[in-house]
Amino acid sequence: MLYTDVLLAEDFDVLEIQLLENAEVTLDEGPLHQGKADVIRLVAVRT
Repeated sequence: MLYTDVLLAEDFDVLEIQLLENAEVTLDEGPLHQGKADVIRLVAVRT
C-alpha cells in the first residue's frame, strides 16, 4: 500500500505531528532486501 505525507497528515490530524518527512534511505536487511528505498517518517503524540 502506498501512502503520501499529505494522506498521513490528514489521517493523524488529531495528533500533534512532531516529524513528517519524505526520505530516501539505503536498506541492508539481508541479501535479498538491499538498496535504496523511499520512506515517509511520521512521529506524532496525543495532546
